[in-house]
Amino acid sequence: MATSFINQAGKTWFQEAADVWFETFKKTITIHKEPIKTIISQNTNQLYGYNDSSVETVTEYTPVNQSFDAVVDYTVSKNLTQITDIKIQIIEGDVAIHVKEDCKNYLTNGKVEKITFDDKSFNLKSSYFPLDRQGNIHYYFILTETK
Repeated sequence: MATSFINQAGKTWFQEAADVWFETFKKTITIHKEPIKTIISQNTNQLYGYNDSSVETVTEYTPVNQSFDAVVDYTVSKNLTQITDIKIQIIEGDVAIHVKEDCKNYLTNGKVEKITFDDKSFNLKSSYFPLDRQGNIHYYFILTETK
């Protein structure tokens, strides 16, 4: 069985430091998902010249979004050119977000239309990959700014 070179006190210190880092640099991001489409049918008067009544279809869209905390890294395109773990090419203007598991689950379930923060809009460019900090796991996504 493999043993760790870091004792339990060191792991605990590292986990707490990762939490302090996240709490210090976090900002609120809003994830917008595909809206819920509701079709409302209303009977209208009979059309002149026809014997059947017409049905007017009205479609209503209900926005679906939720806010989460994330650490945003605007320097990812300067520090990395590609991430081999998720096979993605990073270009100028790409940003990375570090999120916790609840946000990762929301991002990976359903269609994400856009992610907004800092008065900018972004598209999800990559799937996630986990960053394990001695048992304190954050998830890393790459985003591309929309124009």
